[in-house]
Amino acid sequence: MEELINDGLTRHQRDDDLSYGRRTHQDHAIRDIFLPHHFYGQLAMTKTGLEALINEPTVHDMLQTLAESKEEGKSWMDIKKSIWAMANIAITHDGAKFVDREGGIGYLVDIAESSDVYSLRATAFYALSLVATTRHGCQVLASKGNYCFQILKRTMYLLEFLFRMVYVAIWP
Repeated sequence: MEELINDGLTRHQRDDDLSYGRRTHQDHAIRDIFLPHHFYGQLAMTKTGLEALINEPTVHDMLQTLAESKEEGKSWMDIKKSIWAMANIAITHDGAKFVDREGGIGYLVDIAESSDVYSLRATAFYALSLVATTRHGCQVLASKGNYCFQILKRTMYLLEFLFRMVYVAIWP
């Protein structure tokens, strides 16, 4: 999954020996990528599925992983897994309410704004774009100081957040 996202969204692209080299300023080959739906996101779309997720201990473990993401020794892949799981649960209105009530959206914003690991920041940034697809997600993000508005079911999000993230990353 990570490879597909890297190929589609960054200038890091695989070469002939299937490894990623440095960024180049050569023409960037834009590739279509297919990312399958996340299982938790599909479950969250039904009332019984969301209830099952709410009662699932693994979901609460992932929320705990996000809460402790700044601690030493945490696996980046476990944190990324938790980021994507919570964001996909939050793509429904009721799912976004649940994730927010448990503090998950706040954890995602915190990771995106202040993680020392830039790949975690980027993952949280993309995940917050999923959160912003619901009205409740937009309201929560706006309450945390991020611009978020919806136009014809398309969400425009994170303009100010992106500038703030780039500013912090370049000029600490």
